Amino acid sequence: MNDRSYFGRVASWKQKEGYGFIASPSHPGDIFFHIRDTFDCNWQPQPGEMVKFTVQLDAQGRLRAVNVRTQWAAPQIAGSVSRFDTVLALLVVGAFVILLGLTVFAMVMPSWVIGWYLACSAVTLMLYQEDKRRAQFGVWRIREQTLHAWELLGGWPGALLAQQIFRHKISKSSYARYFWGIVSLHIGGILLYLAVTLLVW
Repeated sequence: MNDRSYFGRVASWKQKEGYGFIASPSHPGDIFFHIRDTFDCNWQPQPGEMVKFTVQLDAQGRLRAVNVRTQWAAPQIAGSVSRFDTVLALLVVGAFVILLGLTVFAMVMPSWVIGWYLACSAVTLMLYQEDKRRAQFGVWRIREQTLHAWELLGGWPGALLAQQIFRHKISKSSYARYFWGIVSLHIGGILLYLAVTLLVW
């Protein structure tokens, strides 16, 4: 209808169906919106969450909200993390650090590798933090390809910790598949390098 922006709160949200309604003082009734009409399709709206949106008419002439984005007043964007997930993340990172430390201590691998993983992990963790902040403000996000690239470079331990700290990138299964594929590639690569080196000795 127009490009004017309005503010309101999520009145209800059906997660499985991917749609809900917005209550706004600018309109007399609740306004329908679908997840595909939001600024971020990974966002999980929560009842009572403040949103900004524009409106248009659908094919049946009914009012619907589009370009929906969350506002800073809503902190519950990411999914929840169970204690098991947190413990698993710490165990995976801890086991990798021990494995890497042992290979360096045994002079099987150069010591700069540890510094490389630490540097990449620090950068990746900061990228996750920035992406979470952008998601909360409803502005342009850091591309998933960029996050995966830093994970592949060696920043996956930092990414795994960031997922737990910031409750970010934990509810999208397609992202998780790529991430754990990268983790498996790194751990498998270290084990293969260690096995080949020991055989040569």
